[in-house]
Amino acid sequence: MIAEALVPIFFVMFLGYFAGAKRIINNQHLASLMALLLTFAVPVAAFVGIAQTSRSGLEENGKLVFVLVISMLVIFGITFVLNHYVFRLSPAGNAVQYCPSYLIHLLRNIKQ
Repeated sequence: MIAEALVPIFFVMFLGYFAGAKRIINNQHLASLMALLLTFAVPVAAFVGIAQTSRSGLEENGKLVFVLVISMLVIFGITFVLNHYVFRLSPAGNAVQYCPSYLIHLLRNIKQ
């Protein structure tokens, strides 16, 4: 199920927040740690969770998936229109805001 894939990710995020709040870890190597997590760990965890979901599990949660996709598209549409007409962003600049940071990092490395 989708929650089984997301719970470990949010648990680790909570642990990181807790460790930072209690000063167990500092910000010295935070950029490299975030690059590692966002480039490898989160996409792999999401892929494994999706790959392990059975077809019957997807069919059982079909309404949930449909509602999530529609809600994300509606939010994307509203913010795209606001950014384009109110903040005067170009479509390219507007699209970059929705692109995950690890994907931007990968695209930059491909161009080089």
